[in-house]
Amino acid sequence: MAKPKRKRRGGSQRRPGGRPPRGRPGAAALEPDAELEHAIEEMQRRAAEAQSPETRPGRVAALMVEDFEGLPSPVGFAQLLAEQDPERARAVAAEVARLAPASLTALTFAAEVARVVDDQAERATNLLEQAIEAEREPDGAVELARHLIAAGLALEALELIELALLDEPDDTDAQEIWAAALESIHARATAGQKLDRYERQLLERFASRESLYRLRDRLVAFVDDRPELSQHVASAMREWLEELADAGLIDPGELAEGGGELIFERYEGLMRLAIERAWLRDSEADASELWQDGPDQNEESTAPLALLAADPDTPPDIVYAANRWQDTCMYGLWQVVEPAASPGVWLTDIVTGARRYTAVPPEQLEQAGKWSVFLCALVAIDGTWRTTGAVLHMRPAEGDLAAESVHLTRIEIERSVSGKRARRSSGRPREPEPHGVLVERREPYDPLHAALISVLIADLMPTIASELWRRRKAGPTLTNTDGDRLKLITALVTVKDRAAATERLAAHPDFTTEDDGTLTWWGRELSQMERQSMLAQLRAKFGEDEPIDNPDETPRWLRGRLRAHAGGVEIEVNSEARFEALLDVLEALELEPELTRRSAIDPPMDMPPIQLGGPAPFGASQQAIDAWVEHWPDERVPAVGGHTPRAATSRERERPRLEALLREFEHDAWLLTRDGRPAPDVDRLRTELGMERWWEPARAVSR
Repeated sequence: MAKPKRKRRGGSQRRPGGRPPRGRPGAAALEPDAELEHAIEEMQRRAAEAQSPETRPGRVAALMVEDFEGLPSPVGFAQLLAEQDPERARAVAAEVARLAPASLTALTFAAEVARVVDDQAERATNLLEQAIEAEREPDGAVELARHLIAAGLALEALELIELALLDEPDDTDAQEIWAAALESIHARATAGQKLDRYERQLLERFASRESLYRLRDRLVAFVDDRPELSQHVASAMREWLEELADAGLIDPGELAEGGGELIFERYEGLMRLAIERAWLRDSEADASELWQDGPDQNEESTAPLALLAADPDTPPDIVYAANRWQDTCMYGLWQVVEPAASPGVWLTDIVTGARRYTAVPPEQLEQAGKWSVFLCALVAIDGTWRTTGAVLHMRPAEGDLAAESVHLTRIEIERSVSGKRARRSSGRPREPEPHGVLVERREPYDPLHAALISVLIADLMPTIASELWRRRKAGPTLTNTDGDRLKLITALVTVKDRAAATERLAAHPDFTTEDDGTLTWWGRELSQMERQSMLAQLRAKFGEDEPIDNPDETPRWLRGRLRAHAGGVEIEVNSEARFEALLDVLEALELEPELTRRSAIDPPMDMPPIQLGGPAPFGASQQAIDAWVEHWPDERVPAVGGHTPRAATSRERERPRLEALLREFEHDAWLLTRDGRPAPDVDRLRTELGMERWWEPARAVSR
């Protein structure tokens, strides 16, 4: 058991036989050097020796004292030894107490032996109370809290964790204990159970945003009173508005005339993010001239937050909040699994893998769906992580696109710094990785690189937001049932012999003649899913009792219509590809078509765009949606390489993409259900495909 050094921020304390924490400085972890490999091997060897039944109790005690000096013993180690031999566990405890009397290691191990071996709860409690008072390294708080929780001393553990989070709010282990305890208290409160005073205060402090509001109000007044700082903030807002203008989202003329309140209201979320970002960036202000007495002249930062904290007139609580904002602020693309606070929610940055248990106000959660991504900053004040005043909400796929932008920018920066030549583009747009899915299987970035990525995301926020709104404004690419880009074309074509044209087309297997003489051109057959969905929609429209005749022939999609015209044949189709294909049919029938007149409506250009960002319409009724759910697993889907979802479950590359697609469905189903509208049962899809957990090997699935 190699001696655990002070753990990195946000890491985990090593335990006997456990894997040491790792971090990744980039998209993939660096290979460990020989020294680290040797340390890992030595740690594993010592852990195996301590856990071996053949190792003498004195040697086990010596290993514990050496490896956990000043730290609690690992929870569960006494239980492991007791399962081998209770007397062995007692002997090790006695020897540890002899080698390191009254140490945190000896007290916690003895407490666990008293509890699990000797069934002496009172003695265990007394020993743990001594451990609380004992001198310890900060790293020992989390493991000591685990001992306290195991012994039923939950409130004492919470007090300890609360103090630990004040020192290191990004300690993931401490956050997990803190979150579990808060959620337990919140569940009891929701169930109507009575809480004690300390528990009520915990929930109240967690939910309170008073410190943020007081800081914001003081800072706004501070900036407004100083023209140079006001200009600094206004300049930042204007820079971000210019990015929107470059993206074509704002009329440059409107911006040149001053913009006004309408532009701010239209992009209020982004403007608030711009203001908050400006608070952290150095201004052109001269700190020594902002007040007569002036702060310490060694103060280097001229950012508004730093200047406020250094102002001798700023109250101590505001100084504390301003410093914590500066020290802990982390920008990210924060994914939320379920936007339901209980009382907090876990947020995971899909770029760095950082996880934070966060207090998010209801007004920021109510717009989110399952797997939504928040573009925002988190700050830790009083040990609790909170969102700041502005959040941009994204769908899961939009979050992946934003993460891809950050990833590509980071690569270009690394190439520029290293002097490497930029990689030549293939000319094809890069398909973004499903970052929101893959983050669960990747090691988090180490704290240093996570901090650098936070700055990068902050600087890219206007670019990310501009692209987000540009895509939403453009809407989806409209296609027909053949997958062609939609264009509504009406054309007049002359033919060699109009009567022969009508006769030959009527005899063609893809054409039928309607009662009014119109020729209809048919395409592929409807899939089973499409047929069932249409039948469900008809039943929803006309009622379950209304008889619906089944057609004698398999239904097909309509590709176009042709009508006899004085000058030839009038054609109606909905894509360039179909228009060219129909001319080829006429050529093959030796009708010698000649185009004489043509008009076209291009929906993306000539019709109001379909706005993105809301839930997708899966169907007009619950019956239609259920039919879609039944047949979708066996439909070919472009998002998973053109495979069926059922086939994609066994393909290593496509399985994460299938999971990303299911999360898109879950996101929309969450919003539809919340609004009382019909929604698909995505759990049913997951069960059908064996995708309850995407990283598990595919189960044998059959219909």
